[in-house]
Parts: sequence; C-alpha cells; structure tokens
Amino acid sequence: MKRMLSALLALVLLAAPALAQGYKLDFIDEQGVYLEVLTTEWKEDKLRFDVVVENNTGREIDLRIEDAYAGSAEIDGVGIYGVEDGARDDDEFFFLQPLDGDSMAVLENADVLSFTIEVQDEESHDTLFAVPVTLNVVNFPAATPGFPTDAEPTYAPEVLLILPEGGYGEWQFVDGDMLRMRVTVENTSPARAVEAFEIYMYAVDAWGDPLYGEDYVYYETTEKLVEPFETAMSEYVTMPRAGDIARVYAGIHRVKYDNGEVVEADPINYAWWDIE
Repeated sequence: MKRMLSALLALVLLAAPALAQGYKLDFIDEQGVYLEVLTTEWKEDKLRFDVVVENNTGREIDLRIEDAYAGSAEIDGVGIYGVEDGARDDDEFFFLQPLDGDSMAVLENADVLSFTIEVQDEESHDTLFAVPVTLNVVNFPAATPGFPTDAEPTYAPEVLLILPEGGYGEWQFVDGDMLRMRVTVENTSPARAVEAFEIYMYAVDAWGDPLYGEDYVYYETTEKLVEPFETAMSEYVTMPRAGDIARVYAGIHRVKYDNGEVVEADPINYAWWDIE
C-alpha cells in the first residue's frame, strides 16, 4: 500500500496522475493568486505536489512553504519562486522533505501534514498574505508506474530525442540549499512523436568531483507530446547542495514513443551547463 493526501473539507486527492473525478483541491484562490494541486507523488526523498499557479497581483511573487510538520515532527518545505505578474503555469510543483538526518519515514508514517504557504513580494520579500494548510494522510493502492514495467526496451541509436547543441537550460536556487533545473529537448525523429521521456542529471563541484558519488543521478519523467522536429522543456529536476554546484550534466535516459515503444540510451549522451 502507498499513501495519499486528503484535505479536511472532504476534498479527496487520489493517487497520481489525477484528482478524484469532479473534485478540485485549491490551496489558494484569493487576492489575485490561484494555486491548485493536480497530483501528488511520493519520491525517494520527498513528497511532491504538482500544481497550477496563477499570479495577478501586479507584482512578481514567491510562494514559500513555512512551519511545515509531519504530525509533530518538523520537516522542510520548498516552494515556488519567481512567478511573474500575469503568468499562469500549469507545470509547476513544490515539495515537502525530511530535515537533514531524518528519513522519509517521518513523512510516510504521519497521519497529518501541515504547513503555511506565505505569498511574498519577490523583490521586497514582504509577506502579502499567508494560508495555513492541513492535510490528512490515508492509504491507497499503489499506482501504475509511468513507464510500462513489462516493456522490452530497445537501445540506441533509436533514441532520437536529444539535448540540442546550444540548448536552453533554466535553473533556480530554492530553499534548503536546493537547485532545480530544466532543459530544452528536441525530437529529431522525422516520423515518431514522443509521449514521455526520462532525464538524468548530476552535478560536480569546482574541482570537477561528483557531488553525490560516482554514478549517482537525479531524474525526472516528463509526460508531454513532442512532435517530430519540435522542441519542448523537460520537467524540473531538483538536486541538493546547490551552493557547491559548479556544473550540471543532463542526458536523456529513456523515451516512450507514440506507438508505445520504449527506448533506452546506452550510453547516455550528456550535455552540461556551468551554474553561476
């Protein structure tokens, strides 16, 4: 059994990838700010909330996660930063994670999660308003993984989704000494659209030494239709020890095409960005 979240006011949030039919879970809908939860997902080291965020406040804002608890245990929350005025982003997320030295059991065994979302002016850091959130945690059957586990992958050179030369990389420094980054991908196939892809990332310090150990990567799956010869942005990948990161390497690990075929890269071709 896995676990799921439900809001106290009978708003039920089912397993990723969708909310219960007919329900919405709005954390904020006031003073020009809208924040709706689309899905939740238990990661190896965090609980992720995929959200829609909209800002019509007349200023750029940050959404900070403060006073976060799993039951009575204090936890960290990493919010959403740099939401421009007039913007609506259907592809954002925030997450909760254990404090350094604690395990995910702190989150997984909690019956109640609580935190406060502080909406702040991005430039002055003044708090515009704050919204307390309390969530119950209940059990639900494990969801089907995003990639089919019974698929027999084929190997490169059929991986035709690439990180193009000179491609765009976007990163943000966020609370908890974390860096979140996404990159441009390009489908070079003349005939096959991409339905989903998994990207690997790892970081090195100023001396070129891997920060997380040899062969250790962070990864994220992006479910997005990328037509032949089109480009798209990946989901954000979040990595710790942001202050030590000098360079980030990113590469496509596997791709799911629109005909259902799953293709793995061997080896993975990495591109890199210097982080300043």
